[in-house]
Amino acid sequence: INDDNESYQSLKEEVLAAKDDIDSDVQEFSGMIDEADEKKAALDDSITDAGTAKTNLDASIRNAQTTKTNLDGSISTGNTLKDNLDTANETASQNITDLGAENNEAAQHIADLEALDFDPVEVVTEINDIKGVLGYEDEDIVHRPGRYVA
Repeated sequence: INDDNESYQSLKEEVLAAKDDIDSDVQEFSGMIDEADEKKAALDDSITDAGTAKTNLDASIRNAQTTKTNLDGSISTGNTLKDNLDTANETASQNITDLGAENNEAAQHIADLEALDFDPVEVVTEINDIKGVLGYEDEDIVHRPGRYVA
């Protein structure tokens, strides 16, 4: 019986030691679960923050795309306005050239008239007399380049 008691006592001590080890392991595991819960909560917060950041980034991208579209439109309008200005400049330059040629032609006509010996007032008076004899008014005279025709 004594051997049985000693054997029982030895088994009891082993079971108690194993129980202490299990309790220690359970306590350590509980601490790991608490730590895992904290890490999961931090991860959930990070995921939420990342979702918010993505939403903000998507909004920024949409705004940038709208701004780019507007900028492309402005550039296109600017190019059209530049083309119109270039055309207007070419037209103005041609008009200046044409006016210069007409001015030279007019100056030559004046020079030719000055070379003739006549009184312009007398010529106008005679033209008015002829109009009166023919019964024409000023508005009846039609201008054609190089001559006047009734």
